[in-house]
Parts: sequence; structure tokens; C-alpha cells
Amino acid sequence: MDEPEQHQARRFPRLPPLRYGALSAITLMWGVLTLAFSTLASSDLVIHWFDIVLGLFLLAATVALWFVGPRMGTRDWTPDIVVLGSAILIGVGTTLVFNGQSQLVLSLAVMLFAVYAGYFRPWNRFIVELVTLLLAYSIGLWVNPLLDSVLFYIAVAIATCAVSLMVAQQANLLRERATVDPLTGLLNRRGLETASGRTVALAGRRGWPVSLVALDMDGLKTINDTSGHKAGDAAIRILAREWNAGLRRGDLMARIGGDEFVVVLPDADLEQARDLVLRMRGLTTVAWSAGISAWRTDQALPEALAQADEELYRNKALRRQAEEPPTFEI
Repeated sequence: MDEPEQHQARRFPRLPPLRYGALSAITLMWGVLTLAFSTLASSDLVIHWFDIVLGLFLLAATVALWFVGPRMGTRDWTPDIVVLGSAILIGVGTTLVFNGQSQLVLSLAVMLFAVYAGYFRPWNRFIVELVTLLLAYSIGLWVNPLLDSVLFYIAVAIATCAVSLMVAQQANLLRERATVDPLTGLLNRRGLETASGRTVALAGRRGWPVSLVALDMDGLKTINDTSGHKAGDAAIRILAREWNAGLRRGDLMARIGGDEFVVVLPDADLEQARDLVLRMRGLTTVAWSAGISAWRTDQALPEALAQADEELYRNKALRRQAEEPPTFEI
């Protein structure tokens, strides 16, 4: 066996997506600590067996999340169900436990689940899950008559809220930087891949046609050479804004290269897509070319985009022969 084959044979096994790996790590920690501290509740059989059952359930959930995670799609609700279900378990556990160690485990679980939701879940789901976690935790503290002082746990709740909100804010900022084009404010290629995947999946479920439009500004190099890159950037921003004004609600638009743009049109066949392109052309002040393709729901984005690019290149060659080189001034 040669060296490349040896390297191929030593590959690590496939791990679950990070959102499932992190969630399974939290449930594993909670389950192990719950079982470890269950012996402290031996004087109360109800609490003792509740801790044992809860610990075993959490360990089973850990295994399920680890192995089921890779089979889940990018938009599944499983992590949200796990966080909300854990909030209920935390609330019930908080009303029952009487020793500081077990209560500390529950407090740690609240904070970890809240931080997890802040980092991995969309903002609206995070807010719902944070409120649910804190509400269940607070009700449990209020109902439990065996706690000497709740000041520490109130501090935990406040810290959980503050830390998870900061994590959520930074996570949203990172996601935006990873998926948004800074020059135009449109989606970039990565953002397009994610958003168009959801759009095409929805269209497949509802039986909608989907059209893809490849757009390319004519003569950007000429503008950059004659008027400077600042003028070229300004032309791109203006054209993107004018294009965007002609789109319908629910249409997707992304900048995937220097002067290359893509529009995804759900519930639009080729004829409707061509009508939309004509309307967009009437709104613009800079020359551009377009190509259109029908995006089948069983096609990947690169395949559909390649078909639209073929038409775009033909149209661009024709426009280049017929028109003067464009200029743009700021």
C-alpha cells in the first residue's frame, strides 16, 4: 500500500455536526453528574430514583444525538426540542433537589443550554429557549422549600442571561460576516447555498417551479481601468440596489464574484423569469447581461448555475459586439 492509500485508511470516523456534538456533550455532562450525585439523595427514595432515571435518560439522549445528528438536515427542530425538553426537566429537578451539589449541576445545565442556544440557534428560537430555561429554573427555585438561600441561583440566572445574549450577538455577527457580501449587503456564495437550499426544498414540497438567473455587469474592467476601482465598486452597489428593487418578496439575490450575481426565483417558470429580467432591465442605469435556467429540485446549485451561465455568456458576447464600452463616473 502506497503512502496516499495509507493516509486514506487512517482517516477519522465521521463525527456529527458541531451543533449535535455540543448538545450531546452537554447532555452527557448532565447525565454523568446526575448519576454521580444521586447517592446523596439516598434518604429520599423519590428523589434518588428520579436522579437515576434522569441520568440514564440523559445518557440515552447523548447516544441518540451523537448518532442521529449526521442524518438530520440543516433546518431540523431536534436541537430546539431537546433544549425546551431539558428546560422542563430542569424545572422539575429544581423543585425536588435539596443538596447544593445537585442544584449546582442544574444551574450549570441552565447556563450551558442557554449558551448553546445562543450560539447555534436562530435569534427568535434562542429567545424562546432562553426565556423557557430561565422561567422553568426560576419557578423551581420559588417552589422548592428546601433551599436555604436563592441568592446564588438568582445570580446564576442573571449571569446566564447576560452571557448567552452576548454569545448570541457574536454568533449572529459571525454568521452575517460569513454569509453576507460586505460591498452590497446581499448574500455571498455561502449564504446563497444555504438560503437557496431551503427555497428549493420548499418549492419541491409545494410543487413550484424554480428559475435561476445569472447576472453579470458589462465592462467592469473598463470602468476600473478608466475611472478607478472606487468607481467600479460604486457601480456594483448601484446596480445591485437597482436589481434588488425589481425583485419580488421571497426572491433571493446574491453576489458570488466581482461582477457576478445570482437570483433565485421560487414559483416562477422560465417565461415569468424572463418577464422579471425585462422589468429589472428597465430599472437599471448600468449595462448588464443575464442568463436564465430552470432549476429542478433534484439539481445542485452548481449544475443549475452552469446552465444559466451558458446563456449569459452568449448574451454577453452579443451585447459586447453591439454596444460601446461602458463608462461610469462618481
